[in-house]
Amino acid sequence: MRETRQQEIERWFIRRGIPHFIEGYSASTDIFTRAAPLLTFVFLFEVLAALNFETAWANTLAVVGAFVLVLGVWAQVNRWRGR
Repeated sequence: MRETRQQEIERWFIRRGIPHFIEGYSASTDIFTRAAPLLTFVFLFEVLAALNFETAWANTLAVVGAFVLVLGVWAQVNRWRGR
């Protein structure tokens, strides 16, 4: 089955890394949803890599506080978006 002209053009944009010119394309649903797990992993790795074991109690408190803050912001954003 032969591709339509529109499909050929869309494939051309995708191959060149510029799918933003395709009608109906949305980075928030087409890219960010796939990148979220990787970005979450990188964030967690960076936080845990910053631990200093010489001041364990203060460091632990800071890490727990950061996680609570991130979870709170995440929950509030989801609430605003109606999720």
